[in-house]
Amino acid sequence: MDLVSTNQRLMTSYESEKDWSSFIRENNLRSVEEIPENYRHVFSNFTHFNKIQSKVFDDIYYTDHPVVISSPTGSGKTVLFELAIIRFLINLELINRPNAYRMVYISPLKALCDERLIDWHDKFNSLGVNCISVTGDNENYDLYNLKNFALIITTPEKWDSLTRKWRNNKILMQSIKLFMIDEVHLLNEDSRGSTLEVVVSLFNNYLFV
Repeated sequence: MDLVSTNQRLMTSYESEKDWSSFIRENNLRSVEEIPENYRHVFSNFTHFNKIQSKVFDDIYYTDHPVVISSPTGSGKTVLFELAIIRFLINLELINRPNAYRMVYISPLKALCDERLIDWHDKFNSLGVNCISVTGDNENYDLYNLKNFALIITTPEKWDSLTRKWRNNKILMQSIKLFMIDEVHLLNEDSRGSTLEVVVSLFNNYLFV
Protein backbone atom coordinates (compact mmCIF):
# COMPACT_ATOMS: atom_id res chain seq x y z
CA MET A 1 0.00 0.00 0.00
CA ASP A 2 1.44 3.40 -0.84
CA LEU A 3 2.11 5.89 1.92
CA VAL A 4 -0.40 8.40 0.62
CA SER A 5 -3.15 5.85 1.28
CA THR A 6 -1.50 4.96 4.58
CA ASN A 7 -1.59 8.62 5.59
CA GLN A 8 -5.27 8.71 4.78
CA ARG A 9 -5.90 5.71 7.00
CA LEU A 10 -3.81 7.25 9.76
CA MET A 11 -5.66 10.55 9.46
CA THR A 12 -9.02 8.81 9.83
CA SER A 13 -7.76 6.90 12.84
CA TYR A 14 -6.17 9.88 14.52
CA GLU A 15 -9.09 12.17 13.79
CA SER A 16 -11.38 9.72 15.56
CA GLU A 17 -9.02 9.98 18.54
CA LYS A 18 -8.66 13.73 18.12
CA ASP A 19 -4.92 13.23 17.92
CA TRP A 20 -4.23 13.87 14.24
CA SER A 21 -2.86 17.37 14.94
CA SER A 22 -0.30 15.96 17.34
CA PHE A 23 0.74 13.36 14.78
CA ILE A 24 1.26 16.11 12.18
CA ARG A 25 3.41 18.18 14.53
CA GLU A 26 5.45 15.24 15.77
CA ASN A 27 6.27 14.11 12.23
CA ASN A 28 6.63 17.59 10.70
CA LEU A 29 4.12 16.79 7.97
CA ARG A 30 3.68 19.57 5.43
CA SER A 31 0.23 20.76 4.51
CA VAL A 32 -1.19 20.80 0.98
CA GLU A 33 -2.30 24.33 1.83
CA GLU A 34 1.31 25.46 1.27
CA ILE A 35 0.51 25.05 -2.43
CA PRO A 36 -1.42 27.86 -4.17
CA GLU A 37 -5.12 27.10 -4.21
CA ASN A 38 -5.41 26.67 -7.99
CA TYR A 39 -2.95 23.75 -7.81
CA ARG A 40 -4.30 21.93 -4.76
CA HIS A 41 -6.65 19.71 -6.75
CA VAL A 42 -3.56 17.76 -7.84
CA PHE A 43 -3.32 16.53 -4.23
CA SER A 44 -7.05 16.28 -3.55
CA ASN A 45 -6.78 12.79 -1.99
CA PHE A 46 -4.98 13.99 1.16
CA THR A 47 -4.46 17.06 3.33
CA HIS A 48 -0.82 16.55 4.29
CA PHE A 49 2.22 15.09 2.59
CA ASN A 50 3.63 11.91 4.12
CA LYS A 51 6.93 11.71 6.01
CA ILE A 52 9.18 11.15 3.00
CA GLN A 53 7.42 13.80 0.93
CA SER A 54 7.54 16.28 3.80
CA LYS A 55 11.24 15.65 4.37
CA VAL A 56 12.17 16.69 0.82
CA PHE A 57 9.36 19.23 0.36
CA ASP A 58 11.61 22.30 0.68
CA ASP A 59 14.21 20.93 -1.75
CA ILE A 60 11.63 20.28 -4.45
CA TYR A 61 9.13 23.09 -3.95
CA TYR A 62 11.37 25.97 -2.89
CA THR A 63 14.55 25.37 -4.90
CA ASP A 64 15.55 24.45 -8.44
CA HIS A 65 18.36 22.15 -7.34
CA PRO A 66 18.73 18.66 -8.83
CA VAL A 67 17.21 16.10 -6.46
CA VAL A 68 17.64 12.33 -6.25
CA ILE A 69 15.09 10.45 -4.14
CA SER A 70 15.77 6.93 -2.90
CA SER A 71 12.77 5.42 -1.14
CA PRO A 72 10.77 2.18 -1.16
CA THR A 73 8.18 1.30 -3.78
CA GLY A 74 4.85 2.78 -2.79
CA SER A 75 6.36 5.57 -0.70
CA GLY A 76 4.72 8.32 -2.75
CA LYS A 77 7.47 9.36 -5.17
CA THR A 78 4.90 10.17 -7.87
CA VAL A 79 3.60 12.94 -5.64
CA LEU A 80 7.12 14.39 -5.60
CA PHE A 81 7.18 14.47 -9.40
CA GLU A 82 3.86 16.29 -9.27
CA LEU A 83 5.23 18.75 -6.74
CA ALA A 84 8.17 19.45 -9.06
CA ILE A 85 5.75 20.02 -11.95
CA ILE A 86 3.81 22.54 -9.87
CA ARG A 87 7.04 24.33 -8.93
CA PHE A 88 7.85 24.49 -12.64
CA LEU A 89 4.43 25.90 -13.54
CA ILE A 90 4.61 28.52 -10.80
CA ASN A 91 8.00 29.64 -12.13
CA LEU A 92 6.49 30.02 -15.60
CA GLU A 93 3.74 32.16 -14.13
CA LEU A 94 6.30 34.42 -12.49
CA ILE A 95 8.09 35.10 -15.77
CA ASN A 96 4.78 35.25 -17.67
CA ARG A 97 5.87 32.67 -20.25
CA PRO A 98 3.42 29.79 -19.81
CA ASN A 99 4.28 27.99 -23.05
CA ALA A 100 7.98 28.73 -23.35
CA TYR A 101 9.44 25.65 -21.69
CA ARG A 102 8.84 21.92 -21.46
CA MET A 103 9.08 18.96 -19.12
CA VAL A 104 10.14 15.38 -19.73
CA TYR A 105 9.25 12.38 -17.60
CA ILE A 106 11.07 9.10 -18.30
CA SER A 107 9.95 5.70 -17.06
CA PRO A 108 11.31 2.28 -18.06
CA LEU A 109 7.83 0.80 -18.42
CA LYS A 110 5.38 1.60 -21.22
CA ALA A 111 2.47 0.67 -18.95
CA LEU A 112 3.65 3.21 -16.39
CA CYS A 113 3.97 5.85 -19.11
CA ASP A 114 0.37 5.17 -20.16
CA GLU A 115 -0.74 5.38 -16.53
CA ARG A 116 1.04 8.68 -15.99
CA LEU A 117 -0.50 10.09 -19.18
CA ILE A 118 -4.05 9.36 -18.01
CA ASP A 119 -3.44 10.57 -14.47
CA TRP A 120 -1.52 13.71 -15.38
CA HIS A 121 -3.88 14.69 -18.17
CA ASP A 122 -6.69 14.67 -15.61
CA LYS A 123 -4.65 16.66 -13.10
CA PHE A 124 -2.80 19.17 -15.26
CA ASN A 125 -4.89 19.73 -18.40
CA SER A 126 -6.96 22.37 -16.61
CA LEU A 127 -3.68 24.18 -15.88
CA GLY A 128 -2.87 24.40 -19.57
CA VAL A 129 -0.43 21.48 -19.66
CA ASN A 130 -0.69 19.35 -22.80
CA CYS A 131 0.65 15.86 -22.12
CA ILE A 132 1.77 13.19 -24.55
CA SER A 133 3.11 9.67 -24.08
CA VAL A 134 5.71 8.68 -26.66
CA THR A 135 6.82 5.04 -26.47
CA GLY A 136 7.70 2.30 -28.92
CA ASP A 137 4.11 2.38 -30.19
CA ASN A 138 4.59 5.90 -31.58
CA GLU A 139 7.00 5.17 -34.39
CA ASN A 140 5.98 8.20 -36.47
CA TYR A 141 6.82 10.81 -33.85
CA ASP A 142 10.00 12.86 -34.00
CA LEU A 143 11.11 15.79 -31.86
CA TYR A 144 9.40 18.32 -34.10
CA ASN A 145 6.03 16.62 -33.51
CA LEU A 146 6.45 17.28 -29.79
CA LYS A 147 6.77 21.05 -29.96
CA ASN A 148 3.13 21.65 -28.97
CA PHE A 149 3.32 19.53 -25.81
CA ALA A 150 4.41 20.85 -22.43
CA LEU A 151 4.89 17.45 -20.75
CA ILE A 152 6.49 14.60 -22.66
CA ILE A 153 6.18 11.13 -21.12
CA THR A 154 8.48 8.50 -22.59
CA THR A 155 10.83 5.56 -22.07
CA PRO A 156 14.65 5.74 -22.03
CA GLU A 157 14.89 3.82 -25.30
CA LYS A 158 12.37 6.03 -27.11
CA TRP A 159 13.90 9.25 -25.81
CA ASP A 160 17.35 8.03 -26.85
CA SER A 161 16.00 7.35 -30.34
CA LEU A 162 14.26 10.73 -30.55
CA THR A 163 17.26 12.74 -29.42
CA ARG A 164 19.99 11.14 -31.53
CA LYS A 165 19.76 14.13 -33.90
CA TRP A 166 18.96 16.68 -31.23
CA ARG A 167 21.07 19.39 -32.90
CA ASN A 168 18.42 19.55 -35.64
CA ASN A 169 15.94 20.61 -32.94
CA LYS A 170 18.29 22.53 -30.70
CA ILE A 171 15.80 25.21 -29.66
CA LEU A 172 13.20 22.61 -28.70
CA MET A 173 15.71 20.60 -26.69
CA GLN A 174 16.94 23.66 -24.83
CA SER A 175 13.36 24.51 -23.91
CA ILE A 176 13.31 21.44 -21.61
CA LYS A 177 13.81 22.77 -18.11
CA LEU A 178 12.41 19.95 -15.97
CA PHE A 179 13.78 16.45 -16.53
CA MET A 180 12.32 13.68 -14.37
CA ILE A 181 13.51 10.07 -14.30
CA ASP A 182 11.58 7.31 -12.56
CA GLU A 183 13.26 4.06 -11.48
CA VAL A 184 16.70 5.65 -11.88
CA HIS A 185 18.27 2.61 -10.19
CA LEU A 186 18.12 1.01 -13.66
CA LEU A 187 21.49 2.68 -14.24
CA ASN A 188 22.95 -0.39 -12.54
CA GLU A 189 21.28 -2.87 -14.88
CA ASP A 190 23.35 -4.45 -17.63
CA SER A 191 20.52 -4.55 -20.18
CA ARG A 192 19.00 -1.05 -19.90
CA GLY A 193 21.38 0.94 -17.71
CA SER A 194 23.62 2.01 -20.57
CA THR A 195 20.68 3.54 -22.48
CA LEU A 196 19.58 5.53 -19.44
CA GLU A 197 23.17 6.66 -18.88
CA VAL A 198 23.33 7.96 -22.44
CA VAL A 199 20.02 9.79 -22.01
CA VAL A 200 21.26 11.56 -18.86
CA SER A 201 24.62 12.41 -20.41
CA LEU A 202 23.05 13.81 -23.56
CA PHE A 203 20.67 15.93 -21.53
CA ASN A 204 23.65 17.64 -19.90
CA ASN A 205 25.10 18.24 -23.36
CA TYR A 206 22.15 19.96 -24.96
CA LEU A 207 21.29 21.81 -21.76
CA PHE A 208 24.45 23.85 -21.91
CA VAL A 209 25.23 24.08 -25.63
